[in-house]
Amino acid sequence: MASKRKTVAERVAHALQATKCHVHAPVAGRGQHRRYVRAVADTLAAHPGNVKVAERAAIVLGDYSGDEAEPLLRELLAHAAPTVRAAALNGMRRSGDARYGEAAVEMLRDPEAPVRKEALKALGAVGDEACLAPVAAHAEAETVGYLCDLARQAADEIGGRRAAADGEGET
Repeated sequence: MASKRKTVAERVAHALQATKCHVHAPVAGRGQHRRYVRAVADTLAAHPGNVKVAERAAIVLGDYSGDEAEPLLRELLAHAAPTVRAAALNGMRRSGDARYGEAAVEMLRDPEAPVRKEALKALGAVGDEACLAPVAAHAEAETVGYLCDLARQAADEIGGRRAAADGEGET
C-alpha cells in the first residue's frame, strides 16, 4: 500500500496556494531549511503570475534567513505588484538579517507608499549604521505624513542599536 503522506514540496505548494498560509520554518537543521526554500522556489516557478502565492512566499522566506532564501527575496523586490514587493520587505524584516539593509534603503525610492512603509519597518528592524543617513534623509524628503514619522522612528531604532553597540564596546 502506497503512503499517503505528502512530501515537503507538496505541503509547501499546498500552503502557499491555500486561502490562509501556514508554512513555518522547521526547527530542524540547515538541510531541512534548504528543502523548504527549494519547495517555495519551485512553487513560485510553477505559479509565475499568481500574486497571492508570491506574497505568501515572500513572507514565508523571512523565516528562512540565510543564503538559500536571500536570492528569492531579492528577486521578489523587483516584482511588478507592489503588494509582493511589500511582502518581500516584510520577509526581510522578519528574518532579522542585517544584510537586507541596503536592499531596503533602495526600496525607499519605490513609488508606492505601502512599499516604502515596509522598507522603513524593515530598516528599523535590520538597518545598520550605513542605513542611518539614507533613512534620516528620507524622513525629510518623504511627502506622506505617517511615513515621515515612521522614517524618524526607524532612524531612532538604528541609532539606538548603534548606541547600544558602542556601549558594549566600552565595557
